[in-house]
Amino acid sequence: MGGIVAIVGRPNVGKSTLFNRLIQKKEAIVDELSGVTRDRHYGKSDWNGKEFTVIDTGGYLKLGDDVFQKEIDKQVILAIEESDVILFIVDVKDGLNGIDETIAKLLHKTSKPVFVLVNKVDNSKLIKSSNEFYSLDAKTGTLIWQQKINSTVRPTAIDNFVFTVTEEGFLVIIESETGNIIRITNVFDRIKEKKRSNIKPIGFVVGSKNIYLTTSTGRLITIDISTGKPILMIKVDNKNISRPFILDKKLFIIKDNAIIKLD
Repeated sequence: MGGIVAIVGRPNVGKSTLFNRLIQKKEAIVDELSGVTRDRHYGKSDWNGKEFTVIDTGGYLKLGDDVFQKEIDKQVILAIEESDVILFIVDVKDGLNGIDETIAKLLHKTSKPVFVLVNKVDNSKLIKSSNEFYSLDAKTGTLIWQQKINSTVRPTAIDNFVFTVTEEGFLVIIESETGNIIRITNVFDRIKEKKRSNIKPIGFVVGSKNIYLTTSTGRLITIDISTGKPILMIKVDNKNISRPFILDKKLFIIKDNAIIKLD
């Protein structure tokens, strides 16, 4: 028997849309009017040959006097108790609000894996707006951005941590055992906003105290590993610069097919 995945969140964040997408049927009603989904809806989904059950729930509000809302909230709690994994959906356009924080507190009580999904990130301008939802992640689990981790920049695992860099230049440090995001910082912060769109990470290496990142515009950025903030940025070349590497505690890059040691 496959696992059970519950989809939870406040009203109108896209829970039923995701449910329908996962089961590849239009069984759950999608409507802008809140309260349309009241009971738990069950469906079967398949991912890479693994079948699992998905539960769609109504919007959680925790309203004390509303009889109908009390029943919806009860159904949400039952779904959480029944599931093996929980998808917590939030809406980037509405932003973080008190209801999201109330649901997060509810989910903090469970030991089950919780994934925060930031929905409705329809354009690149909204990517930065999703950062505020990391505050929900302290105890809930791994936040999934609706942006891709840069596939050209290979993640690096050291001890119990995984380091990676997104296409937008965000350094993400993840605790590998729990999947919790420890820190996220924008390493392109010092670069003027007009120039950021042309910059892409090439590669990085993790040293004992600093992280060294090269970019498509020939910059070498030194990042303090304890704070995740850039502390130095130098222009090495206009473009021909490779992923950095460390050998015998010395930093090197490849430029124009030559290995260059950096002091």
